[in-house]
Amino acid sequence: MVRRLVALAGAALGGALLTLAALTPPTAPSVPPPREIATVECPASVQPLIDAAAPGGVVTLPACVARETLHVDKAVTLLGAPGAEIRGSDVWSEWQRDGETWTSGRSVPALAAHGSCREGTSRCLWPEQVFLDGVPLLQLAVGDRPARGQFGLDRDRHVVLGQDPAGHLVEVSVRTRWIVPTVDGITIVGLRMRHATNDAQEGAITDDGHAVTIIDCVMSDTHGAVVSMTGPGILIGNDIFRGGQLGVHKGGSIIEGNRIHENNTEDFSWGWEAGGLKSVLSDQLVVGNEVFDNNGPGLWWDGAASNVRLLDNRVHDNAAAGIVYEISTDGQIEGNAVWRNGNEDAEWGWGAGILVSSSAAVQVSDNIVAWNADGISVISQQRDDAPAEIANVRVERNTIVGSDRSPLPRQNYGLAWLEDWPGRLFDPASANGGDDNAFWYGTPEGPTRFAWDGDLAPLSAFATTPGGRASRYLSDVEKEAILADAGLPPAP
Repeated sequence: MVRRLVALAGAALGGALLTLAALTPPTAPSVPPPREIATVECPASVQPLIDAAAPGGVVTLPACVARETLHVDKAVTLLGAPGAEIRGSDVWSEWQRDGETWTSGRSVPALAAHGSCREGTSRCLWPEQVFLDGVPLLQLAVGDRPARGQFGLDRDRHVVLGQDPAGHLVEVSVRTRWIVPTVDGITIVGLRMRHATNDAQEGAITDDGHAVTIIDCVMSDTHGAVVSMTGPGILIGNDIFRGGQLGVHKGGSIIEGNRIHENNTEDFSWGWEAGGLKSVLSDQLVVGNEVFDNNGPGLWWDGAASNVRLLDNRVHDNAAAGIVYEISTDGQIEGNAVWRNGNEDAEWGWGAGILVSSSAAVQVSDNIVAWNADGISVISQQRDDAPAEIANVRVERNTIVGSDRSPLPRQNYGLAWLEDWPGRLFDPASANGGDDNAFWYGTPEGPTRFAWDGDLAPLSAFATTPGGRASRYLSDVEKEAILADAGLPPAP
């Protein structure tokens, strides 16, 4: 799988990656499992290895922890030996006890921070990080007294711990970037990267608009985004998790075979920008990723994205909607398995497994959508930044499995076409509609499960509208076979 993806990436970059195929084992998985963290410190900087390399060469980084920011100014491949790692933290060992707290001898550098936090917290504006034996400690407001498992800062930005650091590895993040690329044609393979105090909407590894490819890396524990790809970059087969704001910001042109999970640890507001992946102004192929357990949306396209193809992804257990295509055009959402998303604070169709919001020319077809707060929602709102006409949105041949026993204080939609202004969502000239979608619920009809120009309860009424043509219910046997074949849970 990875060898095939490398060939695809090489073609996208004009053949720049053809030499990489020889470095990739033919049996490598498309989605890598988590790997153990290296513990041996590098005896010296590894930057000279890069400086001495010839353009087009392969730089093998040694099996140790490098605590530095690497600068790459030539088209080379950085290949991590097993155990090679970059950390944006330093080991701090000088501590002074003050009663039941311990204060560092060093101060944390001043750090940039911006963004909008979830209601009731300011944590997203605190970019400092402390890890005890590899476990992140919970940060408190400046001046608050920490307990075990927590840390704070004093007025002079010294770190204050709530437990004795003696005999423990204490790491404090002091760098915002792991790697800084300044040219096209850089490839990064097989590295572990963690700990960074980067600001929101920035990645600890960022392509800065250059053509950068990242393959089979494990990246985690940042304040902002883990990865930010603003150019024609490629992400293949990586494990991306515990980003403070996002796992992936923007994302490059090819995003395939990655695990993107447990992001937005710093409680950024979902409506501002947070979750698994958020991309704008993009033209992307997104295939075969597993996106799960993110504190916010799973996959989210916004801001005039176009020609995005989301194929065969597995998106599940995200707090907000699973897949969101918003104020964008020309999207293809096909063959995805989407389950158990949107079950926190969802209203009016916003908790959908698949959500198309104020977008045009979007094809949603052949997906399996199960146990979400809502199944599939198409929402039209009056927005200055939306396409001029919400037209040619097609929802076809999807399987939508739901439960009327919602944890929310409202009814779940199976398939809903929703508009809150006098727009043209329901105008026949807009050519919006759905065909051949199949539904399963565990209880007889009665509750409102559908919407087309207003809520509809019975499937027979929905099937007479352009949004629900040829709709039908699945039998229990059909539903169980479909979920089992896709590897989805048989119940909520």
